[in-house]
Amino acid sequence: MKPKICVPIPCRGVDEARYLIDEACKVEADLMELRLDYLDDIGKFKDVINYAVNSGIPVIATVRARSHGGFWKWGEKSRISVLEEAVYSSVDYVDIERDVMDIEKIVERFKSTGVQVIVSYHDFDKTPGLYSLTSLFESIRGTGCDICKIATFARSWEDSLLLLTFTMNVSKKGRIVCVSMGRYGLPARILAPLYGSEYTYASLSYEYQTAPDQIPIDKLKQIYVAIGL
Repeated sequence: MKPKICVPIPCRGVDEARYLIDEACKVEADLMELRLDYLDDIGKFKDVINYAVNSGIPVIATVRARSHGGFWKWGEKSRISVLEEAVYSSVDYVDIERDVMDIEKIVERFKSTGVQVIVSYHDFDKTPGLYSLTSLFESIRGTGCDICKIATFARSWEDSLLLLTFTMNVSKKGRIVCVSMGRYGLPARILAPLYGSEYTYASLSYEYQTAPDQIPIDKLKQIYVAIGL
């Protein structure tokens, strides 16, 4: 099994976006995540999407709220509107947070266009226990999304192993992406695809990290080669 790697594109402008998308193609990323919340001029988001969808790599569009580690500078209504427009711009996936108001209706509306919907949850402080993680998964799955995404911060090696156990358990019930952030989360970040996660995240370089201690893709691929993947 070859683990799938998603590369975030934290672009502030169109020129930077094109450069990063080209780099993602060069390193043969399996997916790219357009972090449209990084844009200084949100009016340029369609230019970024159009360039990305013509790259040949599956595209995830997200506009991450500040409460979930994002950089969105404008209102919530406009944030959802940008995501909705992305849905009609031939992206393969959109990623939206679990705590968005009327999330079930939004998921249903987005899915009606044929796009795959990822509903995500982020905890930048801790990794909840196994029972809490499982309850969270069921809550996210209840939105009707295609993929549940859970990202938590690891405060110990045990947290990283806990997330792998959780991933293995719930991947039998539905599609899941699990991310363990922070230094202690590295084992889960590397191994999550082997335990049932749809993919893992890796940055183009340390400069373009979008989460704590996100490993660069060249280093992650070296690890996979070293362990025979």
